[in-house]
Amino acid sequence: MQLVPTQRAQKISQKLEEIFPELGTTLFPPETFDPMASEVRFRIAGSDLAMQLFAPALSPMLQDIAPQISVQLVRYPRLSELSELLATTLDFALTVPLPDDSSLHTMELYEEDFGCVVHSSHPGLSPRQTFELDAYCESRHLLVSPGEERRELVDEALAALGRERLISLVIPDFLLVGEFLETSGLVATLPTQLAQTLAARHASLLHLPLPFESPRMKIKLVWHERTHLASEHIWMRGLLKELIQKRRASDIT
Repeated sequence: MQLVPTQRAQKISQKLEEIFPELGTTLFPPETFDPMASEVRFRIAGSDLAMQLFAPALSPMLQDIAPQISVQLVRYPRLSELSELLATTLDFALTVPLPDDSSLHTMELYEEDFGCVVHSSHPGLSPRQTFELDAYCESRHLLVSPGEERRELVDEALAALGRERLISLVIPDFLLVGEFLETSGLVATLPTQLAQTLAARHASLLHLPLPFESPRMKIKLVWHERTHLASEHIWMRGLLKELIQKRRASDIT
């Protein structure tokens, strides 16, 4: 049975830290972390797209430098549940929208814009195989929403222009986007690198720029105050950042 502090206990702890900012490190200096000897388990939440950025390289790396450490990858939760999970059983989440919660800490991992992917025979394409804004908005769209359907950055950008798009299908994972686009006639607006990858893997699909200025999303690693100073968490945060940024750099080149 795992014991977790109550909200009142957390508030008292935060208040003490405000009054005595050096008390914690004075009485309880950070422990030295030995990854070779540690048996800790980390639970990390994210979309399948986010997992691809670090999971394939993480397992063999841990086998070499931390053979007894284990990692459990879990589906990205509903945004309304994220703070509570990070405060209790979840160690990290890779996310774009953040809950309004002062007890959460973040690290920016990378920034990316969007492109759209569509079948080459889509009736809304111009003779030059581009999308005009009217055709884009009048098309039926596929939305990937790992945790819950919410207002996306793309929809906010359209709203600023007084426009909107029709979401016809919402799916939880990125894995099957290509197959859906090949047969459904839908349009998917995706992170640019994924859009380029899908178009390269599926001969019938096109990667096109958006017919309006693309918003930019910032992918962040998020964790709770309860683990902020834990030596094993500091170690894993650095490792995740290193793996993700290496993967991003190799994808770009």
